[in-house]
Amino acid sequence: MRGANITAAIAAMLWLLMLLGGHAGVGSVVGQHVLGYPNRGQIDYYIMVPCAVLLALGFTCWVCNALRRWPQFLVLAALASLLALCPYLLFYGGGV
Repeated sequence: MRGANITAAIAAMLWLLMLLGGHAGVGSVVGQHVLGYPNRGQIDYYIMVPCAVLLALGFTCWVCNALRRWPQFLVLAALASLLALCPYLLFYGGGV
């Protein structure tokens, strides 16, 4: 389970960095008082998506460690979240 937990921790840290960056970005837009920004889609993309991935990864880690079984499932969940990070980052910056 140790290797599975390390893989899950690395994935969770990367998604936590995305969450903190998204929170700071949305906070800076709120500070500019521009009408209509941040809209609901931006808040969902920059804050809610990383939160959902972190919660899913945390729940998977909790279940696998509580049952002390299925370390492969935990590694698979962590790798899936890392793989989902690539398309997420593609649209994170808003393009060229």
